[in-house]
Amino acid sequence: MKQARDRCAPHKDDPWLIGWFIDNELEWFGKSGREWGLVDDIFKLPQGNSAKTALLKFLQEKYGNDIKAFNKAWGLNLSSFRDLDAMKEPPRTSTERAVKDKEEFVGIIADRYFEVTTKAIRTADPNHLILGCRFAWTAPDPAWISAGKYCDIVSVNMYPWVDLRKEEVRDVEEMLRKRYQQIHKPFMLTEWSFPALDSGLPCTHGAGERFATQGERAKAFAIFQNLLFRLPFMVGSHYFMWVDEPKEGISTGFPENTNYGLVNERDEPYPLLIEAARKLNPLVYYIHSGRMPLPKIEIGEGRIKLLNEGEAGEVELAISVNGKGEERKVSLARELELEYILPSTPGAYLVDVKAKWEGLKIGEAKRVFYRKGASWHGERKRIPLIIINKGEEVGRDIPITIPLAELPLEIREGESVVVKDIEGNPLSVQLDRDMGEIHFNLKEIQPLHAILLFLSINPSALRIDEGGIKVFQAGNKFEINNGELRLVKDEDDGDLVDAVYLRGVKLGRYQPLIREDLSQQLWVAPNRLEKVEVRRSPFKVVLDIIASFEGEEAITEVGGRGELAPQRVVPLSYRVGYRLIVYPKVQWFIGKFLWIENSSTKPLPLGAYYHYLPSEIGGDAGDDEPDGAPRRWCYIHEREEVVPSYYNPLPGASWRDRKLPAWYGAMPIWESDFRFVFWKDEGGREHPDIWKEVGKTLSPGEIYRDDKGDLLIFGALGEGGYEELASSVRCWQDIRWEIREVEGE
Repeated sequence: MKQARDRCAPHKDDPWLIGWFIDNELEWFGKSGREWGLVDDIFKLPQGNSAKTALLKFLQEKYGNDIKAFNKAWGLNLSSFRDLDAMKEPPRTSTERAVKDKEEFVGIIADRYFEVTTKAIRTADPNHLILGCRFAWTAPDPAWISAGKYCDIVSVNMYPWVDLRKEEVRDVEEMLRKRYQQIHKPFMLTEWSFPALDSGLPCTHGAGERFATQGERAKAFAIFQNLLFRLPFMVGSHYFMWVDEPKEGISTGFPENTNYGLVNERDEPYPLLIEAARKLNPLVYYIHSGRMPLPKIEIGEGRIKLLNEGEAGEVELAISVNGKGEERKVSLARELELEYILPSTPGAYLVDVKAKWEGLKIGEAKRVFYRKGASWHGERKRIPLIIINKGEEVGRDIPITIPLAELPLEIREGESVVVKDIEGNPLSVQLDRDMGEIHFNLKEIQPLHAILLFLSINPSALRIDEGGIKVFQAGNKFEINNGELRLVKDEDDGDLVDAVYLRGVKLGRYQPLIREDLSQQLWVAPNRLEKVEVRRSPFKVVLDIIASFEGEEAITEVGGRGELAPQRVVPLSYRVGYRLIVYPKVQWFIGKFLWIENSSTKPLPLGAYYHYLPSEIGGDAGDDEPDGAPRRWCYIHEREEVVPSYYNPLPGASWRDRKLPAWYGAMPIWESDFRFVFWKDEGGREHPDIWKEVGKTLSPGEIYRDDKGDLLIFGALGEGGYEELASSVRCWQDIRWEIREVEGE
């Protein structure tokens, strides 16, 4: 009350004051980073501490002072509730009931915090808003709910990730809309920024996605600010910050040295960023209220209809047909219909229409058209198969897989499949009945293009060239060679692949890993393979691998000096299934998590599962570094350091050996919930973290499955090798296909 009275009361009649922030970036997850972390921290407090006393009172009342009932619920064996007060560490329990009790008490903490603080501020100053406590990106659900209950506006700080190529912001809109549905209060985003490395500052410390240039920085600013302007519940956006941080760092304990400013230390503006803000910010009320053109784009044959769900205005259109484009500027009122040229010759055509207003993307639509009438080349029936490149990269040697279940014709025993281009030239194709798929490679496809192929049935089986991928297997050991990559499993351990080679250069290993959220978080890798099943065709090799863990060793959290914390609990045993898919003559393969089974006799709190890629590029991991990031001199630490959170147009993460140069890493396939952070701790230990949060407790024998557990694992060699790979993979991810109705001659 005294602080609120001293700070707030003198300004209660200030007409220029909007409101008060309660605090900034509190540790709502505690030191452990878990939803109930605050409760675990309370157990570490001295005996008789007020927070500990409140927790014990809560548990005693919840269980009617019955220690036996409490022991059963928490899986403990205490003689009385007083034993909890004497604890210096949280109890070693992870039962579902214990977790729920801890989360409930976090709700009590949050409710009490916001009730007391907001009452104190409103007593001192009833005339202004209370703007929340500036959550650091997120917080446990009870904290959000209590903030919405007591505050006028809920504030959050976040440093988003912008994809410049797609002009998209990852995850932010979905997260904010979800939170708004919880609290139904306006939002204010109170800290965000994008540094750039051409500022001359090291940018080795502090949050925020780094870009190479001020131009990229300005583009990211406009994309993200535009998103915030569009959200109807967002009422404020605070860019961080006015002036750059010093290159020497702020202090030894706070070594930030990053280009956050609108101006540098000499008070000189960054022109491109200033211009982006000057151009966009005056449009805020037009965008926020929808008083701008908002076209719904409908593409017909030779005609485009724009249905405006916003206000009238000038719209810039970019129209392309199989990559051949034109630009037009039109005045859009309520509805507008335009003509464009769609070729009448037989073939497949991708029409792409993009709309912009004041340089901002406001709409895009794509549609594929099929013109019949292509010549026949000996077949009696055929299925039009259209391959589509929706992206802006040239695709070469693209593997295509078509499930048999998608075909409108049945392929009988003894028959085979033929795929021809529109000129009648056959492609090399494989019918794989075991996997229920058709495989072939597409030699080339241009950006924003559609290609017409025809699939037909041959009454006799074709001879298949078996030279695509070389496979050796002896029990659970194997070697796969696709002409570029060589995957070797020759050790008696739980790794999926002991060595990945690209053109003879060793890159690293590939292993499963899970996080068990026991009373201490443990990262647990399998220690044996139970089974390796290989299925082979010339166009694809599939390995289904079952690995398991039973033992006592695990990885613990890393301390500030790179040391691992002492292991206090024993991990639980489990079995896990992964799948590897290898295609011929490409620099990547697919790793897919399938399932995990709790093979222990206790509930297993599955926090997350991982694709883990320790590197050993060129046979030595010592000089491998997290890539995507340049190095800059850190004056305060007097050494070169890797720039964190550096923008990479190819999402994912990789290790890099700068001397070779060579890369080893992974990236998501399609849309993915995986998180990618490759880093080295102060002890030099690698942490190739690719993980997906699960947050589910598995009963003994229970199986957790995920049908979106796959990602692409790659290698690259030589100058320009990574950029070439990136272009190829981006295109592969943009490839789609469509099947049309059966045609008869």
